[in-house]
Amino acid sequence: MIPLDDGLTNELPLPEASGQAVRMIPEPPAGIPGQHTEPAPAPALSRNAGSPSGAVDVPSVTSELFGGKRAAPTSAGAGSVAPGNAVAARVDGEPVYAREVSRIVDPVMKRLRERTEAGSADAESLVAREKALRREVLERLIDRELAVREAAAIGHRPDPSAVRERENELAQLLAGTGADIRREAVRDVTMADMRKRYGEKPGSASPSAVREFYALHKADMTRPRAVALDQLVVYEDRLDKRDARNYRDIALEISGLLESGEKFDALRDRYDEFLPGAGVRVPPRLLPVDAYARQAAAAGGELRKGAVFGPLFMEGMALFGKVADERPEGPVPFAEAEGDIRRRLEAEASESNLDAWLKRLRGKARIEIFE
Repeated sequence: MIPLDDGLTNELPLPEASGQAVRMIPEPPAGIPGQHTEPAPAPALSRNAGSPSGAVDVPSVTSELFGGKRAAPTSAGAGSVAPGNAVAARVDGEPVYAREVSRIVDPVMKRLRERTEAGSADAESLVAREKALRREVLERLIDRELAVREAAAIGHRPDPSAVRERENELAQLLAGTGADIRREAVRDVTMADMRKRYGEKPGSASPSAVREFYALHKADMTRPRAVALDQLVVYEDRLDKRDARNYRDIALEISGLLESGEKFDALRDRYDEFLPGAGVRVPPRLLPVDAYARQAAAAGGELRKGAVFGPLFMEGMALFGKVADERPEGPVPFAEAEGDIRRRLEAEASESNLDAWLKRLRGKARIEIFE
């Protein structure tokens, strides 16, 4: 199953197609002899009697775990995919069913239609959007079939415990769809294995490549001004039941002590100690200053290091705070960006490796699209 959100492909990009010429076979009208259809659900996979630890045979994958670059259509002119049990494509004779495409696309389009006003320009564009999404998903299903056939060719079998774990996850995702959960779980785990085998190359980003990337993109790698607040929160529902005061009484008491010159740190420690459950200290961490708009208003302006504010009354709580630290707006230092850059470069290398592998598989396969 390829879970998608309300966008076209939930940002799960596809590997590019190889550009191989593909024979296009028109879909005959329904009911005419020779129409490309198959019996409804595919049977569950059987265990290989000679396989160790009951490992399962592998004939196909889902692409939730797939990743890769977005595929170009297998042929020019992406058409619609027939509904129902029709065969949408064949990979060396192995069918890819139109119902597999619909199972992925239909929930996405349903949500989009529910949120789109009838008669609007957006509503008219949904037809083209659905056509593009169906073709994109079909290309992804073709790629997964190629990958799993290769797994079978090299004798790879997924780990049974990983398959069982994936079955449990898919039982909810695919509930009511008619999908063969066992078969889909085997596909998912197999694809994850193939991705690691042919795509992922840990350590592929050299230190020099990381530094070069940082030098080229440093101007774009900026971060906003941030502050860290040392906060004391008095919650209505966490007061010690032996104390007759409510959280507003305690907040006003703390406020009076601050006005009389008491230090925030001392008050925080005192109320943490003597009112168990009333004062809850939130460890300070740097966050963009925009996240603290209400706190800034309570402080009477911009939050600066050392500034104290409160009480800020919110639903069921009163908040006091002190700006413990601040960080100016500016470029992200290399030491902080290094890890993210390395992961990005390694991910790009992984997608490139996987893309090249899939292109080789497409170059050897006979792919038919039924439009």
